Amino acid sequence: MINVLVVEDEVLIAEAHQTYLGRMAGFSVSAVAHTARDAMRAASEAAASDSPIDLVLLDIGLPDASGISLASAL
Repeated sequence: MINVLVVEDEVLIAEAHQTYLGRMAGFSVSAVAHTARDAMRAASEAAASDSPIDLVLLDIGLPDASGISLASAL
């Protein structure tokens, strides 16, 4: 199973990503984050568990940081 973190500040778009991935065999949405801060927290929690994040669907324009900076930090 590929564990996915969805990072998107637009709620409707985040829900669309989550719904689409729910229909795809082999993918599981581990968390949805609307800010870079929440994404870092979700990734840290997943790394500490038995199910680390394998894939991040990342918005470039987040309200608290650029997606590029977040990608680098992750």
